[in-house]
Formats: sequence, C-alpha cells, structure tokens
Amino acid sequence: SQTQKIPYQLIVGDKEMESKSVNVRRYGIKETHTESLEEFTANILADIARKSRLAKVE
Repeated sequence: SQTQKIPYQLIVGDKEMESKSVNVRRYGIKETHTESLEEFTANILADIARKSRLAKVE
C-alpha cells in the first residue's frame, strides 16, 4: 500500500474486533494509532467532504 500511495492502512485483528476499533496508519506517516470504528468513519467522511469541496472550488 505504501508503494501504491494508498492514503490509509487499516489493521483489524482480534483485539480490534472485540473493541470495535481499527488501527490506522496514514500514508507517509510511520506511526499507527487506534481509533474507534465510529471515530474513523467520522474522520474519513470529513476528509472526503473537504476534498470534494476543494475540487469544486479549484
């Protein structure tokens, strides 16, 4: 995913399944962090909204 420049990597293991969370790594950043599934969903939807508004303005 790094060589293909995919913006997000999500790691979901047993621990994440139990806690309904995802481990997130953003493109270009080596560190990962854990977010609740609801928090990640809200963040990604906000990113999409920002990108689509920028595309319309430019």
